[in-house]
Amino acid sequence: MRDTQKTRRPRFAPPPRTVAALSLSALLLAAACSQNDPRYPVYFRYAVDVKVDGVPVTIERVVKCTGTRSWNTSADPGGWSGKVYANPPVIGAKVPGSDAAVYVQTPDACRWTAEYEGHAWKNPPLEPGDLVPVLWTDNWRRLEQIEYYPTRSSLAGEDSHVEFVRIQPMTRTDRRAFKASEKRAATESPDLRPFASVKAKGFDGLTVDPSWLNPGRAKGGLPYVRCQSALILGHIQWNDWPQLSQWVDSLPDGASFHPIAPVLKNLSKNIYQSTFNGAVSFRFREYLGRRYNKKQLRKDSIDELIADMRPITHGSDGVFIDNTRKGIMSCVFERWHFENSFAYASRHAPLHEGSSVDKIYIVKGYNYDQVGVIKSINSIVYFLERPPFSGRSSEPVAMDTIN
Repeated sequence: MRDTQKTRRPRFAPPPRTVAALSLSALLLAAACSQNDPRYPVYFRYAVDVKVDGVPVTIERVVKCTGTRSWNTSADPGGWSGKVYANPPVIGAKVPGSDAAVYVQTPDACRWTAEYEGHAWKNPPLEPGDLVPVLWTDNWRRLEQIEYYPTRSSLAGEDSHVEFVRIQPMTRTDRRAFKASEKRAATESPDLRPFASVKAKGFDGLTVDPSWLNPGRAKGGLPYVRCQSALILGHIQWNDWPQLSQWVDSLPDGASFHPIAPVLKNLSKNIYQSTFNGAVSFRFREYLGRRYNKKQLRKDSIDELIADMRPITHGSDGVFIDNTRKGIMSCVFERWHFENSFAYASRHAPLHEGSSVDKIYIVKGYNYDQVGVIKSINSIVYFLERPPFSGRSSEPVAMDTIN
């Protein structure tokens, strides 16, 4: 009798040696597709002269640029794409005779240093005559008082601790100069880890809570510094906003902040998009450059809003807008001082009856991305929050560590 049942053919199983050879080939192929960029490492020297409460300080470092490249990625099929790292992405200097320190962002100068082809990389990104934002702290180990100066008025020493002097000419240099710079940085550079994704040479991980902090306190917040300010659209003629005028008339007199969205959601959204939206992605370094072009939005330009922004600070009785100073952002290292942050205040701050024109208290329930009204100063206000620096290093660098 004929057997009509189908028989299953055995699957092909290559010998173990063949499997091992194929696996090794795949690994070699993957390694060949992602590799160190042969144009790196390269090195450049960056130095910024400032005065801190009258004391001359030079924030200086030789930066090492490294790079990787990958072939045929989804971002660039059939071509090379790569990443470039500045080591370190932020540089700092201690202020002689004090515990204070100042910091600046490392410029995007690696492609210029590596002499990429093209007009964009012909000249260094910063030249004498440009300004850059500067961050100041009164104590680089404790990080209790931190301020960020991203405007011309604050960098001129108005209401601030820093007077900007100049950017020294940027120069390409070599590995020998980098090693000498790293040797100096081991004692002269403050800890950079609270401000960027960078590892300290000889240490693993982030900064840990120091012994002087209360070990029983509530932990919270982000591992890096966050800066806040209030953007103020001032001298409002409420009749220009018919929907807003009637509601504002119903508000009690005083300096309290009244969010618009719970009452007039669509209007709040329109005001944000037409007025404050550009400030959220505002590029401070471009704004301070000699080649900056102003962009007008509505009646007020974004740069006018930035120049007039007020720091958000804290006292023993809560967090408030400091309406006596402008052009400044105040900052908090939330990993250690979360209870002094705007994020904490938006959840825990008490209601204050004692707000004045000089101090406008932030009370529980207000988020940093809200648009609101302060009647006593005829203003619409938006809370801006952002990190002062960006960037990631690819290898550890030298610094004097907090711990």
